[in-house]
Amino acid sequence: MKKLPLIALCFSLTACANFPGSGNFLSSNENPICSEARSAVSTMPVTQSLRYGFFSDFNPLSYAATLNEFSSEANDPLGYEPSLIKAVSLFGKGALQFQSIAIPNPFKGIWLDSASTDFDLVGGGITALENRRYVGSDHSSPLITFGVGHVSFRQSLLTRENFEITNYHELNHGHKIGVLAGTTGEVRLLELVGYVDDAGYLSVGSLVGYPLDIKLESHQGDVLSAAVQSQSLAGRVSLSYEERNLPQIIYFNNEFDALLALESGDIDGFARGEIGNQVASVQDEGVELKVAVIDRQQVEYGAFSYPATAEGDLLRGVMDKVISCLTDDNKVGFAQWNTNNEIFSQRANKFR
Repeated sequence: MKKLPLIALCFSLTACANFPGSGNFLSSNENPICSEARSAVSTMPVTQSLRYGFFSDFNPLSYAATLNEFSSEANDPLGYEPSLIKAVSLFGKGALQFQSIAIPNPFKGIWLDSASTDFDLVGGGITALENRRYVGSDHSSPLITFGVGHVSFRQSLLTRENFEITNYHELNHGHKIGVLAGTTGEVRLLELVGYVDDAGYLSVGSLVGYPLDIKLESHQGDVLSAAVQSQSLAGRVSLSYEERNLPQIIYFNNEFDALLALESGDIDGFARGEIGNQVASVQDEGVELKVAVIDRQQVEYGAFSYPATAEGDLLRGVMDKVISCLTDDNKVGFAQWNTNNEIFSQRANKFR
């Protein structure tokens, strides 16, 4: 994978506090965070391999060696989060072993998969949001918990190089913007351009497109958030609101199709997290793309999800301490990993 310029990804104070040249992430000095991590690992009961579900199509955060589910490499994880999991296993000296299981598209709702009997934890560039711990609007009993944040996210808009725009508010009905349903990239765009309010309610009168060219107006109380979506909005393929001059929203099932549509001119932009869009913008071939707009108002954090059970809480507690050691309490993140893909394993060997 082509490396991204570190300066382009160094956007939070914690992530950049130890910019290469200003500190040594592998200092041999004893680290109290890592001492706590070693103690936590020693309390782990003898267990079989932990079932780690990873999203298979989010380069460079979490992706499979191949999307061919029949291939022997379909469950081989690559990217930032799998590197972190590999280092956790190394740090654990056998106490934390993982069986990787790919979770294919669609991305929507994969964080809840950790509550099933198929997984012990799930990752995939998942933004940790409190309302994602529940199903629907019933917040009486959470199904999952999120671990410590290990990567920071900002939303962005990827466009062709010759597309002139500097702000989300410049988008209008003449523009078509691609999104992936159920992602924070989709919902944040809808908030920024005016489709949904802070509570996640979709503007009444929005024209919702469905397969077979069916279009229906939204109603009072329709919800479209990163965690909860009204049943009436399931299967949507587009959104528009010509009377309010809002951009047309086009839905895709995966990033490959969205990027193909952007390169061909079928859409004008692709709204998603900055990290994924930065990777697409430095591709070696095809139409030149750029990250035209970055949402600098909001930073969110990605984390692994765990079942909201006694066993899940125990695992999360241990994992959080080990991850805090490997990331130096969130000072070593994606920007540093992008420069040195072995940095987490190096820290694991140094401090275990």
